[in-house]
Amino acid sequence: MSRVRWIYCLAANESHAVLLALKYQDMRRDIQMKEIAEIQIGYQAKKAIEPKADSDWQIIQLRDFGDDRQLKKKPLTRFKVERNPERYRVNSGDVLFLYRGYKNFGYAINRDLENVVAAGYFYILKILDESVLPEYLAWYLNQDSTRKYFQRNARQGTNMPVIGKSAFENFSVRIPHLSVQNLIVNLDKELRRERSLTKSIQKERMKLFSAMSMRVLSNSTIAREANSEGSKWRVKKT
Repeated sequence: MSRVRWIYCLAANESHAVLLALKYQDMRRDIQMKEIAEIQIGYQAKKAIEPKADSDWQIIQLRDFGDDRQLKKKPLTRFKVERNPERYRVNSGDVLFLYRGYKNFGYAINRDLENVVAAGYFYILKILDESVLPEYLAWYLNQDSTRKYFQRNARQGTNMPVIGKSAFENFSVRIPHLSVQNLIVNLDKELRRERSLTKSIQKERMKLFSAMSMRVLSNSTIAREANSEGSKWRVKKT
């Protein structure tokens, strides 16, 4: 799909989203988080996570996310289990929320995982309300207005801000009709895809520019030549 056609389709989808939102505006609900999902704190290690190559269990850590807040496509860390991991198990359809630190974010697990837990600085959200899409909930948690709410209600931990479970449970999420949720989720995926493609193109252009510049430098010398009209630079081939 050409970029022009892609932009046209995106704009059409955005218009569709507006029309759907207007159509179903009377079906919006504000629901507290504790009514939407069961909230479980992630795996609490006694000390630092200790890698163990032959362990049956893996753990999702902050390091496993990229700058785009998406889970990287690489193996997770297998670790030494110190307590029963079952209550911390993460499944497809769950949502993780980073409740510690300055850059809180939500992420919907959209792939099958086997024997995987989330680190202790995440809340594990297991959706209870079938009218809420996990991807929509993660998207809502990543909005600026949501971040501002959590910044105002965070308490200072030992080294960084912490969003307490009580403040998180009582946070209200605006839930539109499922059709609107689906459209928002799909638009968000397309926008993230566009950002990724743009980043890749910029990276390749920089590599090309660097290679061309080094080639120019290795095949020419720059000599300065003075004349009666002033100084000027000239490139002479070697």
